[in-house]
Amino acid sequence: IDIVFEDKDQPVDGPSAGTAMALMLDSLFSGDELAEDFACTGGITPNGKVTRIGGVAAKIRGATRKKCKVVGVPAENSKGVADILVLDGIDQLLDIQIFSMKDFKQAIAISRKDKAGEVAETLEAFSAVAKLIKEEGEAAIKSATIQQQLEDVLDKMPNHLSAKLLMEHANGEAPTKLSVGGSFHEIDSNSSGVFSSAHMMYRAKKYDHSNTVVESAQEASEELGKLKGKVDERLEDYFTDAVKICKMVEEGKGDDDEDVFFKRLESSLKALRSEREKLMEDPELREEMGM
Repeated sequence: IDIVFEDKDQPVDGPSAGTAMALMLDSLFSGDELAEDFACTGGITPNGKVTRIGGVAAKIRGATRKKCKVVGVPAENSKGVADILVLDGIDQLLDIQIFSMKDFKQAIAISRKDKAGEVAETLEAFSAVAKLIKEEGEAAIKSATIQQQLEDVLDKMPNHLSAKLLMEHANGEAPTKLSVGGSFHEIDSNSSGVFSSAHMMYRAKKYDHSNTVVESAQEASEELGKLKGKVDERLEDYFTDAVKICKMVEEGKGDDDEDVFFKRLESSLKALRSEREKLMEDPELREEMGM
């Protein structure tokens, strides 16, 4: 039964729960139980291909908060999983085992309560090495013993992204900047409410410095501050424009009269929009984001 209305390999925006729903339907028909500590994200096509989604790091964070231990993400989002390391360090990689999924078969393998021997062995092996790193400290990942254990995990299941990223981190090969998609997601998710307030003020030509608006802008400014030096270099101007607008809304018009404030606000909003349009038209960035 195909519960979709798109061509088999057509990229679509939004159906991040497609693979999860397919797994639940399969479980209902097969009788195989899903593991309670498993979570996944990803679209899915009628021929079983797991397709990319947006905001993969945020979705993994959500799974971690829900005490999930195993998470599946689309293989096309594998690079974006490194955003977890950039944003939060190695801790989440030790607490949750992240796997890439290229198709429904791989999704089934890691989702079942009763897992196949190789999958169960891999999960147990990684849990053991994660426990050692927690006990001995982050520097322990550079030891030959632990690196060999991580290699053993990857030999069993090369799609074990937590082990792969820990190996890259130990060898100084892990990314230190967010992916393009991760940079966009973190900037926009932290700033979108403030952008809306700024647009509403400008369109209405009505100054709003209420507690709700100011607190929202303060929170956005704080979160954006944590991203300094972490966004993809090509998004630095967009990041700077976003910070500027959040600060304008947070600090208010100051000694300016409203006309001057609205002119400054208009200029900043135009700069933000122009920079975003330029970035979204860049074929290299679009390809990296799978657009």
